[in-house]
Amino acid sequence: AVTWTSHRALWRRLIEVEPAEHLGYKLLGMDARARGNHHEAIALLGRARMMDPSDRQIRFEYGQALYDAGRFSEAADVLGAMLRDEDVLTEPGLVRLYLDAVGRSRGARAVVDAARPLLTTGAAATAALYTGLALEQLGDRAGADVAYRDGLRRHPSDSALLARVRH
Repeated sequence: AVTWTSHRALWRRLIEVEPAEHLGYKLLGMDARARGNHHEAIALLGRARMMDPSDRQIRFEYGQALYDAGRFSEAADVLGAMLRDEDVLTEPGLVRLYLDAVGRSRGARAVVDAARPLLTTGAAATAALYTGLALEQLGDRAGADVAYRDGLRRHPSDSALLARVRH
């Protein structure tokens, strides 16, 4: 009965019973991240990721934990590797987190470079927005407007792009 007193207790028990199974580490890591315990989340999710590197949720949670801990370069590497899966490109939250991590770790020019291949994918609106924002930071307002307008050609009702473009 003690095992069932909380989710955390159940997941710890799962690790005790099945230490080679990634699920307990994944769930405890997600719980640690939700509680703001970055060090524990990174350790647990890192272990789960090594045990099952194909689990997309583990990779995303691990990337988020790295980002939350201010380890932006590592987060960008983990999240960027996920973008090789075509269907992930339709998840704007992942793309935003990736491009933000790139910007925080490598600067605005790196965001422009990282976003460029995404401009013809399902992530085009997000990539155009981040390209424009990065170009603005670099002092290129005309280039930023071009990026926003290119994004609007693909996604005419994107409110973030509409808010940024100069009329």
